[in-house]
Amino acid sequence: MLHREVEAFVKYMSPTPIEDEIRGLVIQLVSNAITSAFPDARILPFGSYETKLYLPSGCVLNSVKAGRVTWL
Repeated sequence: MLHREVEAFVKYMSPTPIEDEIRGLVIQLVSNAITSAFPDARILPFGSYETKLYLPSGCVLNSVKAGRVTWL
């Protein structure tokens, strides 16, 4: 019984393919905005987005590396 409840909870909390696609588009938009201002910048998402363990209203964490400087 508990096993089915855990599976149901995981299914409920896991991002849908559409939610995952939307987050990917948001990351792409942010990346485009940053690289238009800083062409040598690299934008690297990290944290729960990369592991697909984020909550439905969770944030997207990005690291920006430009030259020798990294911003988190």
